[in-house]
Amino acid sequence: MERHLSRSFLGRWPARRLQARRLSLPIALSVAVATGGCGAGGAEARAPRSRVPPDEIIVRTEHVAFHMGARVDPTWPAKAEETRVALGQAAEALLDDDGNAMEVLTRQLGVSWPEGTLDYDVALRPDGAALCGEALPRRLDVAPKGDAPDLFFACVLERTLARLEAESSLARTLGSSHYPCVVRYAVSALLVARLARANARMARTIEVRLADACGPEELDWLGKEWVKRVREDETAESFGARLARELPRPEGS
Repeated sequence: MERHLSRSFLGRWPARRLQARRLSLPIALSVAVATGGCGAGGAEARAPRSRVPPDEIIVRTEHVAFHMGARVDPTWPAKAEETRVALGQAAEALLDDDGNAMEVLTRQLGVSWPEGTLDYDVALRPDGAALCGEALPRRLDVAPKGDAPDLFFACVLERTLARLEAESSLARTLGSSHYPCVVRYAVSALLVARLARANARMARTIEVRLADACGPEELDWLGKEWVKRVREDETAESFGARLARELPRPEGS
């Protein structure tokens, strides 16, 4: 399967085709602190050297807001600082990206971004837990020490685009059966191009993950056709309708 993956789709595209244009996620990470329970005295809540972690810490980007705190994390407050540092390190890929990845992907998938940001609950990843956390739409786990920031970036992109399925014109003509595969393919294509020279091993890791979301026929089809969306040679609506027509799913699948 691995040889099939690299030969049949992402490996056949030059990086310059996948990128269409350079990406950047303009991020000025801002931290909003919700101090619930710190007392009525404003001086205590604003004490600059207080070592008592707040009930919630929120880290915002242009498109998403990451919520850390006692409401979602059983390790809080004992590991509050570790969680905050881990998220900061995991978000390194978002900070380093020199174009707007989310905007490129939403355009490719025909997604209309809703007003405001999407919220995520973030906690330290338990040992042996899945990469993107629990099977909850707004839950993400972050690895201690912020390991593999590019994989965390991939999870954020994939989870966000999956949550926006109802806003995708491609999904409306495609139907939901192929949409998870198309989302992961779009994210993987973009990140593999971005990492091809800087971190070939991570690029390969992201590419191999495609097998978890796509079947061989989907991978072969997208390997030949996705470039038409990258180049915008075909509309999102037309692309989705053509995929549904040329690669129909059995009833009930």
